[in-house]
Amino acid sequence: MKSCVFFAIFAVFCLADTVVKVTDGDTINVVNRYGEKVRVRLHCIDAPELKQDYGKAARAALYALAFGKEAQIKVVTRDKYKRSVANIVIDGELINLKMVELGAAWAYPEYCKDDRYALAEKQARQDRLGLWALKSPIRPSDFRRAMRKK
Repeated sequence: MKSCVFFAIFAVFCLADTVVKVTDGDTINVVNRYGEKVRVRLHCIDAPELKQDYGKAARAALYALAFGKEAQIKVVTRDKYKRSVANIVIDGELINLKMVELGAAWAYPEYCKDDRYALAEKQARQDRLGLWALKSPIRPSDFRRAMRKK
């Protein structure tokens, strides 16, 4: 009986969420350990919109980091669109922070108080990585606001 309990605990512990879709640079879909498809927004970052400069490149960066991989999803909250907002860890690496380090996303201080993100953005800006190589990058929140006014 003990081995069965151990096996059941071990099996549950080993199951991971699998990234099955990358919607854009800060949103993925996973199939969770229960077989449910869940949309997840990456916590602490804001990536360019797909129709925005660097939007498709940001999605490609997240795709390279996450698609098809097993991920630990650590939900922080839910957003107004009912998405889980989470930290995503793949192979021991915090993917949310990696996106900022690559210059594929902004830190999102309005929703995140983790100083690592601001520091990573500052370094990516200095190194002119990713979107910081653009002449005048526009914050996704400003882009969305401008699109709503049209």
